[in-house]
Amino acid sequence: MVDHMAQRYCVSVRRACRTVRMARRVYAYRSVRDPRSALRTRMRELAQVRVRYGYRRIGVLLHREGWRVGPPVLRRIYGEEGLVLRPRRPPTACDSGASSAEWNRRARAKHDLGDGFCS
Repeated sequence: MVDHMAQRYCVSVRRACRTVRMARRVYAYRSVRDPRSALRTRMRELAQVRVRYGYRRIGVLLHREGWRVGPPVLRRIYGEEGLVLRPRRPPTACDSGASSAEWNRRARAKHDLGDGFCS
């Protein structure tokens, strides 16, 4: 945005930063963090071969190969690379993987017996 303003309106970067209320230090900042290019490439390769694997399983494979990377870093890189991050489903009470018809049948049977709903 600052570059666009400086070019479009023929003003200095200093003035453009001031107009958008951005510190020049923020504008000039360049990250010094290691991009971990080799790790990113290997994660992409593993994710293409093992499509159903999430960042945790890929982390196990990387660990076996000798990479020492923690789960938060794996999750961040997995998301930055555009690999599929499946949203977490919140746990439901007494979720046993049964279909809704089976669930309703069990609930009616337990209700008729006078047992607790989730016991």
